[in-house]
Amino acid sequence: MGTEEWIPAQVPGSVLNDLLMAGRLPDPYYRDQEARVKEFANYDYEYTREFEVDERVTGCTEVVLFCAGLDTLAEIRLNGMLVGKTAEDETGFIIIVKANAFAKAVYLEIEGVDGVFSDNFFDLPGKTEKVVRLEKSGLTTNLSLKDLREKLAVSSLFEHTR
Repeated sequence: MGTEEWIPAQVPGSVLNDLLMAGRLPDPYYRDQEARVKEFANYDYEYTREFEVDERVTGCTEVVLFCAGLDTLAEIRLNGMLVGKTAEDETGFIIIVKANAFAKAVYLEIEGVDGVFSDNFFDLPGKTEKVVRLEKSGLTTNLSLKDLREKLAVSSLFEHTR
């Protein structure tokens, strides 16, 4: 849209809905305005979130930043540093090492299972152990979920939203 103006957003949600709610685009359901609304899909948009972490987090060696519902192409940045990228409808975990010394991305590679997680994010259907690809500074390592559970302290998203 050619502007650096920030507007309130609903997450989860969509860019077009946020623009509509902020009065920045015409009602797509009124007369022939749908064609005018489509042009807004040709722009790049940014969502930003500021948050503070307490001593429980800063005292950890590694912290998991869980980004859910990124149903599009996206870059995830923390304190200006690129820590991950998504492709269409990709479910991922971004692991941030204390003090942003470096970043690692963890992706689940499971045939036939499309992003199914329990509230601890690692209990997956099936009896076989799943493989996780761990990317760190261009190096790739495969870990079992058992190894990943033992190496990372993961808390439930549910625990933080109560």
